[in-house]
Amino acid sequence: MNLSEILSESFKYPLSNLKRMLILGILLALNILIIPAILSMGYYIRIIESSFQGSNELPPFNEWGKMFADGLKYIVVLLIYLGIPAFIGSFIGSMIMFFIIYTDLNQIMGLYTFMAILYSVIILITIVPYFVSFMGITRMVRENSVKAAFEFTPVINVMAL
Repeated sequence: MNLSEILSESFKYPLSNLKRMLILGILLALNILIIPAILSMGYYIRIIESSFQGSNELPPFNEWGKMFADGLKYIVVLLIYLGIPAFIGSFIGSMIMFFIIYTDLNQIMGLYTFMAILYSVIILITIVPYFVSFMGITRMVRENSVKAAFEFTPVINVMAL
């Protein structure tokens, strides 16, 4: 499959069922609320499932309870993938902050400059796990197990391909 075919298919997919696309748009517009956000993450899981089954159109909006549970699984996996690096980055940042406050670097560097650097470091530390989390979530769907999202050897093998 060449690039033009991939792009063509990517534009056809969301338009395959306009009613489902409209429902998805409403759900995404309501993402500021907790329940619709969880449901949209569950629908993302459903899209991955239907792709594995070879479907070329958006999956139906049914089994809302299962979609909600899948959305919660998605959140748990994402929190673990991103929570650990964010915690490590915050811990390192706290240590550096104490160092700056109790030395003369505070006058040289300034707290605002430090905070900008700290947030940049935290973003850099979490960006790789964020992208790896997509592969973990896809693996979770394929294996039908939350545990599979954290089996790093198969996830890394997919990245190496």
